[in-house]
Parts: sequence; C-alpha cells; structure tokens
Amino acid sequence: MLLLLTVHYQKISSLEGWNVVVVGDAKAFDGATRENLYYLSPDQQERLDVKFYSSIPKRSYAKKNLGYIFAIMHGAEWIYDIDGGVIATEATISQFDYSDYINGLQYEASKDDELSDRMFDALQYFGASSHRPRGFPLSLWKNPLLLILSFKQHRNCRECVTLCRKFRASLVQHGIFNRNPDIDKIQEILPGPVAEYKIHKFAAPITLKKGTYSPWNSLNTLFSKDAFFALFLSPMPERKFHKSLAQIIAFLDLWRCKQTSLPDCMAHSPSEAKLKAMHDLDMWCKEAHPLGLPLRTTTARYLEKIQNRNEALAQKRNTVLIIINNFPWKNNSMGLLERIYGNYFGLTIFCGKFMRNFKSSEDFPPITSSFSFVEVHEEELVEGYFLYYCLTKVAEMRLRNVKGYFVSADDLLFNFWHTINLSLAFHPFGISNVHKATSWYPTEFGTSGLERVLELVTNIYKDYPKVQAVWQKYKLGIEENYRNNNTMRYVASANGYAASDL
Repeated sequence: MLLLLTVHYQKISSLEGWNVVVVGDAKAFDGATRENLYYLSPDQQERLDVKFYSSIPKRSYAKKNLGYIFAIMHGAEWIYDIDGGVIATEATISQFDYSDYINGLQYEASKDDELSDRMFDALQYFGASSHRPRGFPLSLWKNPLLLILSFKQHRNCRECVTLCRKFRASLVQHGIFNRNPDIDKIQEILPGPVAEYKIHKFAAPITLKKGTYSPWNSLNTLFSKDAFFALFLSPMPERKFHKSLAQIIAFLDLWRCKQTSLPDCMAHSPSEAKLKAMHDLDMWCKEAHPLGLPLRTTTARYLEKIQNRNEALAQKRNTVLIIINNFPWKNNSMGLLERIYGNYFGLTIFCGKFMRNFKSSEDFPPITSSFSFVEVHEEELVEGYFLYYCLTKVAEMRLRNVKGYFVSADDLLFNFWHTINLSLAFHPFGISNVHKATSWYPTEFGTSGLERVLELVTNIYKDYPKVQAVWQKYKLGIEENYRNNNTMRYVASANGYAASDL
C-alpha cells in the first residue's frame, strides 16, 4: 500500500495536537520531513521489530498495523485512520466526539433476540438501504435487485433506538463518507454501474450498545487509546475473512471471559476456539435480476428544481419541523401531516405520547417508511404548556447540518410557504398584552415560570458552561436583532416570552 503524501495531509499535520503517520512502499518520499509528519519507509517498518511484520504481504492494507504500532509507541491518545484515496480535512476530524460523556441516540436490541435481529445495517440507518455494507453476512441481507436469490430480509429494529441524556462516548467511532461507497463485492456483478450511495444529510450519529453487531471499515474511524487493542487488521485475504465473518460474530456473541479487561480476555482465548471457514461466497453469486437500478422519476426532479427556485421553500430545506400533540396520539393524523410537510423540511419529527394500541385509521393515509417519532410522557408536556420539551429532546439527538428547528402543534397549519427571518425566535401569534391577559400569564407557567428560569440561568446554573453558553448566545441575539443590551429586562417584558403553538 502506498499512501500518497499530498497537500491535505500536510494540512492535517498542522492542526494542533495532530500528527500524520504515512506507511508507504517507497524508500523515501520528498517532503516527508515536515514537522508532525512521519513517513515510514520499508526499512523503517522493519526496524520497528514487530513480530508479525514478515507475515504482511507487500502492498497489503494490513500494513496499517505498522503505523498503529508507531503511533502507540510515541504515546498517541487517539488514532484516526484514513488512506490516500480520501481527502481528510479539519471538518472530517471534528465530526467525532472527544469528550468522555455525550448525549444522543443509542441502538440496543434485546439480549433474548436472535443474533440476526441484533445486526445493525449502518447504510440502511443513514438512508442507503439498497446497498449492502461490505462484510454484512449475506444470509442476513437482501438486495431488491436479487429477488432470484432466497436472501433473508434484514431490517434494523425501530424499537431498539432510544434517546439518552448522558452516556459514555464510544471508544471506536466510525464515519461513513457520502458518495464514497464501501459496498459488498456482490453488488459489483450486477448489470450496469454500481450506484454510489448518498447518506441522509441530517442523520444523527448513533451508538451501538453491548450485544449488537455491525461490520465497518477502518477507513475514517477514530480509536480512543482504550480501544487500541481492537486496531489490528488481519493480513488474511478479504474474501477469506468475509467467508468466516458470520462464524466470528456467532463466536463473539457466545464468548464469555473471567478476566477483568477485554485485552486480557483476548490474550487468554483458548486455542480450541479457532473458527472454521464458511462455505464459499461464490454460491451466492448467481444470475442477477435483469433489471437496472431504480431511477428517480422526472417528476420528482422537476419538483425539487422548482422548490429550490422558491426562496420561502428553499430556506427551510435544512431545517427540522417538530410536531407535537398536547395529548396522546390516538389517530393516524401523523400520516396526513407527513404528506403536508415532509417534502418541504429536512426532517419532520413527531413528538408526544405514542399509544401502544395505536391503529391506522381509514380516514387518514398511513404513516410513511421514513416516519420519525420521539416519545415523551404525557405529564412532561402538561397539556402542551411544555411543548418546547420536545425541542430539547430532538436537540439532544445531535442531528447534523441543521440550520434551525420549528416546533408546531398538530392542530395548527404552518404557512411555511412564506419567507421567515430564520435568525429570530419566531412566534406568529400568542404574544398578548401581559396586563390584559388572564388565561396564561398569571398561571404557574406564565410570569412566575419565567422568573424561575431566570433564577436558574443566572444563579443556580451560573457555573455550568453549557447553560451559560446558551445564555450568552441568546443575549447576543437580543443585542444584534433588538438593539437591547439589557437581556434580563427584555426577557421579563411582555415581548420576551409567549404562549404560542408555533
């Protein structure tokens, strides 16, 4: 493997705290003496005195192991894996979580589920369900184009996705590149070119919990030092390795160890636990279905082009609409609301109490396959007074590339076809004269509620960096948009807070 030393690698090496290690096949490389940039020639690789060096074939992907060893020997805290075929930037590296604890989505299947039901298809989750990830066992997946084969249909478990407020960040974090397919070889035998996948631009990161399994490539992966034991890349030919993958997963699922750490468990694994190879993958490479890949219709492309020309519609393409119900959802109005708003916002997410006996109604269209729902307790919304609670839950999902959020009640029609100043907090109605209002301001959710919020922000949470960061951002917005330097007085005024369904 020759990892070309180009300008973008030099840029990465200039980032604070980062060094670049290039494992190459050439004896020398011009420019490799730059600060924080190290080039390992074949001679330098051999001098590392790694026992498995002789077992790595020339120009093998497994030569990355030598770069891993070099980084570990020099005290690396994190190792980010990339290769010469992909341009890595500061934005690429910053996509990962470097803190100990985070919030967001987790995927956890029941330990009592079949192993096949605990497999996670990352491409399916990120919106490329027609592609099979490289290494995903063929017996658990089916390409719609290969209907001639009796593949078992795999679908990720929707009920297994939960939103968690705080949990330990993953020690291994993998990022999927858009339009850079790492798909299985079997799709390359299909008629016509292999289509590149495009992941959903708003898709939130997700953490797999214990007992779930998903194949991934080391490319664009960040390893914490506590996970360096998992860095090893087998020099075994890829084809042979993939043939054994289903057995490897089954073995790991049943594996139990009495050691106190996972590295110790791996070191003490009994020799009799070695895995046998699966049947040859050639048995799956039969004649493909004689249909090309499905294309988007002309009508859809035309509508998208028209929408992009409309300023009011185009400005909301990168926003998220959150629709709440003050009470448990009892009918299928969500299917109708999806069709009203779904094509005009980046994402439409429903929030509230989901009734377990929920049934589709003949009076409404059914929910779509892209339906998204965040469940909260009925008591947490307090008949809609706390509808903003749904906004905080969606924000905790950490959706990517989002410019803003709209929160709307289910019984309100949002006139989204009008242009809106997205830099302002938007309340189209609901603000009334505090001295004349009798239904909301005098209650515990009105003026007294505001006073409690100000007490929390300015006193109780004054030493909480995240709370103060939000407060400072709010103050800056008030100063820039309303030319008011006294944020406390502004918030306490009649214009500073409101009861609104949008």
